Amino acid sequence: MLRVALVTPGYPPTVGGVEQHVYRLAMSLHRRGVDVEVWSHDRPGATPRSATEFPVRRFPTVGPKPYVVSPALVRALRRSVHRFDIVHGHNYHTSAVAEAALAGPSRLIVTPHFHGGGHTAIARVLHRAYRPLARTLLRGASGIVCVSRAESKLVVSEFPELRGRTTVIPNGVDVEAIRAAEPYPRSRVVLAIGRLESYKRLDVVVEALAHLPPEYTLVIIGKGPQEGYLRRIAQRSGIESRIEMLGNVPDSEVQRWLRTADVSVTLSQREAFGLFVAESLAAGTPLVASNIAAHREVLESAGAGAWGRLVEDYRGVTVAHAILAAGRLERRPFRIGTWDDVAEATLAMYEDALEPAGRDPA
Repeated sequence: MLRVALVTPGYPPTVGGVEQHVYRLAMSLHRRGVDVEVWSHDRPGATPRSATEFPVRRFPTVGPKPYVVSPALVRALRRSVHRFDIVHGHNYHTSAVAEAALAGPSRLIVTPHFHGGGHTAIARVLHRAYRPLARTLLRGASGIVCVSRAESKLVVSEFPELRGRTTVIPNGVDVEAIRAAEPYPRSRVVLAIGRLESYKRLDVVVEALAHLPPEYTLVIIGKGPQEGYLRRIAQRSGIESRIEMLGNVPDSEVQRWLRTADVSVTLSQREAFGLFVAESLAAGTPLVASNIAAHREVLESAGAGAWGRLVEDYRGVTVAHAILAAGRLERRPFRIGTWDDVAEATLAMYEDALEPAGRDPA
């Protein structure tokens, strides 16, 4: 039986794109008979073990958020690393990949979820300091998984020596659960999902609502440091009663909102993969998205290139016009890859890494 450790900066109930990726991958690998364990940083409210049949091990961290490290995880994984055929580290932008590598696995797979530089001035400084170590870690990996061609291109632009060494395995979505979800009895709903960070440009989405007819409401799912700022924008514009900020909600509720929304909107500046775009396409929800490579790639792969509304003018009034245009489109579900597809492709990569004559990890 193949034995795999997935090392991640967070795991449900912690909410986030990487956390969801690792959760779905772990579940799909487990269903395929892989002996999988998740090794994660601890988070407030996290349970010590998972409710699934495989272990989820959580370790305390030190340092200021979000730049935390977990020496305890490294020590424990070093003691146990001989039990695993593969150690798979996730998220270049945290310490998890370095911690996975420092444990000394015989085969290291890395999924960077790479955005390039940091989103703040201090993050950009730390990224420059981290780059020499990261280069060594990535060069030593047995395989590098990118979730889109756009991410692969960005990784190679930062680390040219990795050209030809990345494998693209797009994220999946839970297509069956999304399409089976019961819509809420609502109409004229604009939906936005994501961490409330400045690079997500949710402030523009809020501003757009002020230019839409009064029957439109905006539902925002997610939490983050911009929550107060978004509420102040809504108050200044007199539209606070038309905005519902739900915070983090269970997957079942996300799926219902995807089926309820008249239009999904994501104006993110940077994404390794357009997960919200893919979920909206699976639900058949008309879409307004920023014209970035990751979003274009998801639309093109689903055959929806001319269906989604891509915007480059990030003024509220312009986005409002795009929302009204998208709202006139007929709901149309598209073919999107599932997490079972992701697991199959990932298993093939694991097997390639374990081949004696496979790729030289050096």
